[in-house]
Amino acid sequence: MLLATLRRIAFWYERWRQRQDLAELDDHILRDIGISPREVERECAKPCWRR
Repeated sequence: MLLATLRRIAFWYERWRQRQDLAELDDHILRDIGISPREVERECAKPCWRR
């Protein structure tokens, strides 16, 4: 059970890191990948345990 909890926390941390990386992309790169700045704001506002 402890191992499962640690894995879940690691997964949440990775999700948080990915959202931080997304927040750092500039508008030019966001346009290239088809994501609006508003979509980035919504995604980054989510807690790490939400998809």
